[in-house]
Amino acid sequence: ALSGACTEEQRALMFEAGHRMVREQRADAIVLAGTDLGLAFDGHAPGYRVIDALDVHVALLADLAAGHRNIEDVAPRSEVALLVAQQRAEGSDGAA
Repeated sequence: ALSGACTEEQRALMFEAGHRMVREQRADAIVLAGTDLGLAFDGHAPGYRVIDALDVHVALLADLAAGHRNIEDVAPRSEVALLVAQQRAEGSDGAA
């Protein structure tokens, strides 16, 4: 991805890897979990379902910004974080 482009050979290699996962592992979809993978798949139809993690993240952030989703629904605080926040609100650091 240093070049910001994907060669046809690289695209063919990635598409074939996806085909193997669908065929041999019975994958329902292939998740693109690296931002550079979009270079190979954008504007191309590999012949199987592709989920681009970047698109999922952008959609979620847009929903949060528009008020359609609540941050607590998608990133609830851990019990430890809630305890720390409660202690801070009470003016205590938890020390005995």
